Amino acid sequence: MVNFKFGASWRAFNFRNPIFWVIFIFGAYSLIFIKLIETEKIKNRDWNAYQSGFKPRLETQFVPYLASLDEGIDFRRVGYPVFVKAVGGFGEHENWGAWTNANQAKVATIEFTEPLPAHFILEFQAQAYGPNSALPTTIQIGQQVQKVQIEAAPKVYRLTIDNPDRANRIEITPPAPSLPKFISMANATSPESNIVVRRLGIGLITLKIIQ
Repeated sequence: MVNFKFGASWRAFNFRNPIFWVIFIFGAYSLIFIKLIETEKIKNRDWNAYQSGFKPRLETQFVPYLASLDEGIDFRRVGYPVFVKAVGGFGEHENWGAWTNANQAKVATIEFTEPLPAHFILEFQAQAYGPNSALPTTIQIGQQVQKVQIEAAPKVYRLTIDNPDRANRIEITPPAPSLPKFISMANATSPESNIVVRRLGIGLITLKIIQ
C-alpha cells in the first residue's frame, strides 16, 4: 500500500486552516475589484461615445435658410427654413440630426408660418432611441392623429395626411423618452456634474411636406 505524504502546501489549504480563508477572501475581493474597474471602463467608454456623438452647434438655432416645403427641414443644418415659425421640444442640432428632448417638452412641435396643405405626404427620416423603438410614436396634425413605430436605425417614413382645417403645426410625441443607460439620475442632477441631461425620444434627420 502506497502512503502519500502531503507537505505544508496542502495543510495551508485545509478548510480548517485560517490561512486558507485569508487567501480565499483576498482572492474574492481581488476579483470584485477587477470587475468594478472593468465596469467603470465600459461606462467611461460609453460616456465618451455619447459625448462624441453629441456635438451641439454653437450658432443660434433660428438662423433661417431658404428652402421649399418639399425640400423640407434638414435637422443636420444650423437653424430652420424660412417657412418655420417656431419649434419646441428638440435638442441642439448635431452632425447627424436632432433628438426630441422631453426635458424641454414632452411633445415636440414644429409650427409653420403658413397653413399646411389640405392634403399632403409627410415624409421624414428618423430613428428611435432605446425603448422608443418598441412602441408607436404619435404624430398629430390638426385633428388627424397617426401612430408609427420608428425603428432604432435611420429610415424614411411616409404618412398620408388629410388636413381640412389647414393646421400649421406638427406635434410629435415619443412613447418612452429615456436617459442614456449609463447616466444615472443621481449623477445627472448633481451640482458638480457637467452632464448634459436629455431624455431622448426620436431623432429626426429630415422632414418634408410633399404635395
